[in-house]
Amino acid sequence: MLSAMNESGLGSDVYFALAALAWADGFLDDEDAEAIARVAEFDGLDPASLARIKSRIRQRVTLDSIDLARLAIEDRLFVYAVASWMARLDGAVSRHETQVLAEVASLLSLTPQQCDRARVEALEVATSSGRRPKDYDFVTLRRRLGQPLTVRPRP
Repeated sequence: MLSAMNESGLGSDVYFALAALAWADGFLDDEDAEAIARVAEFDGLDPASLARIKSRIRQRVTLDSIDLARLAIEDRLFVYAVASWMARLDGAVSRHETQVLAEVASLLSLTPQQCDRARVEALEVATSSGRRPKDYDFVTLRRRLGQPLTVRPRP
């Protein structure tokens, strides 16, 4: 199993899970690789660790090579949120990507409500910060997912 923790806490399992999702269609495109690198940068990895992550994700990563059970709920929500955002980077979510997201939700032990929340938060952050990896505000997304869900009154 791939696994490591960095000083800031996310751990490489988060990056590898995102890479496995990006690899689900058989290849890793540059935008997906850039998005994963941006998550690692936001997490404060030192240059050597960042270089190792960038190198490792260029090799095919599969979900069964990652210990997803070790991830805290905030990490699992974050992985799903970023994955749902990454699936939309090309402007559409394919049926295959939808199936992979469902598989990931199951592997992450997320309920449909948790998936909906993560997806909504990811899209709201994308709308306010930018849809491209260089503009996306991962810090805000992480903060929003770490906060308890507040029930909003229905209109």
